[in-house]
Amino acid sequence: MNMSSDNQDRSTTNTLFFYLFKFAETKPVCFLTLTLFVLGLQLGHLSMFLFGIAVLLLVDYKKIITTTSVLLFLFLVCFLSTRCFHGEVNFSHMVESLFYYFFAYQLGAASLIFNTEHAVSNRKIFYLIYAFFLGSLVYVVLNFIFFDQYGLDPNLLHVAWPRKELIPTTEVSDLLSPLLALVPMTLYHYKDIFIKRKISFPECILFVVVIGTACLLVVEMERRGPIVVFLVIFILFLAKIIWETARLNNGVNLTKALVLLLIVGLVVYILVNIPTFDRFINKGIENSPRFKLWHAGSLSLFEYPFGGCNDCLITEYNQCSMYAHNMWLDVGREGGIISLALLLLFQVSHLKYVRIIYNYSAFSGLLKNSIIVLVLVFIMQCFYEPIFNYRYAYNSYIFLFLGILKNLADSILKKSNEGLV
Repeated sequence: MNMSSDNQDRSTTNTLFFYLFKFAETKPVCFLTLTLFVLGLQLGHLSMFLFGIAVLLLVDYKKIITTTSVLLFLFLVCFLSTRCFHGEVNFSHMVESLFYYFFAYQLGAASLIFNTEHAVSNRKIFYLIYAFFLGSLVYVVLNFIFFDQYGLDPNLLHVAWPRKELIPTTEVSDLLSPLLALVPMTLYHYKDIFIKRKISFPECILFVVVIGTACLLVVEMERRGPIVVFLVIFILFLAKIIWETARLNNGVNLTKALVLLLIVGLVVYILVNIPTFDRFINKGIENSPRFKLWHAGSLSLFEYPFGGCNDCLITEYNQCSMYAHNMWLDVGREGGIISLALLLLFQVSHLKYVRIIYNYSAFSGLLKNSIIVLVLVFIMQCFYEPIFNYRYAYNSYIFLFLGILKNLADSILKKSNEGLV
């Protein structure tokens, strides 16, 4: 009886594996989108299981040796080995991080998702690059629903689902920043989204629900980082509107400009009256706590040129901070100047891919601006957060996103060379 039950369970498992593998092979973009959504849900073993299947089936291993992948590998080896040598991480953590980050990049850069006979639609690419953040939003909402007895702490999110643990709300709010940054982009493309209906009505509803929920959660967690991101993106889209108005009409339409400036002024007035925004307006730049951390962190680069710095940086509340709250400074402090140089070379090398994608006529303005928004959000987060000290999921996604940029640009150049563009 038990043998029959075991055989039946084994048969069910094999069938599940068969359909899962078939789904990955026949619909690679959809499977990778699902994988990123589950990764955003922070489901641990299930996330890593789908990630492993994607790496196994979707990566073209003939394409993994490129200039950018070599730069990434050298950076990871240099940075992680230095941290391991100075006792900041153990050897198993070093190997695990090297595996996740390197193959996350390859899953984006060397995968077969864009090398199909039929072109991948703008809609599928959009959902692909934002699936991780949609999963993260569901993850945060579920934790608000299943909150444990601790309640909401402005500094720590007491996660009750799917497993109890404490997570800094700074990290959680940074997961929501890209969704919050979609607000000005949605306003910019409101005609395409809500009037011309280039996306379906259910997708319009999804847009509103996702963005509204992200806004409410960021305000509830009282984090300033996403607010800064929102303001910068909003101002950039405002400048873009004014520039386009000036170019098309041979002069700025004064009425439109005044209305847009009034909207920005109203948004700024509302935001600066939020209690958590006080430190931005009551102190100058030089007296701000974050600037002091950056100054102390930059000095430690010269004191520890080969990394290994674990000096305590004093915050405004006389507390000890092990991070300068700037990704590049923290990488230099912990991994040395060589690690920092390799990381900068790796990141800067991807800017040309953004330019190629932006100039590609087959991509819609909505998709292009969505990619630009994500790039800007990541750059701003590198300025004010220790990204590399976050958990695997977010770091893995950032490397995968950079890989997707390279893959998209390579497919565009290939079509151009074949005369298809």
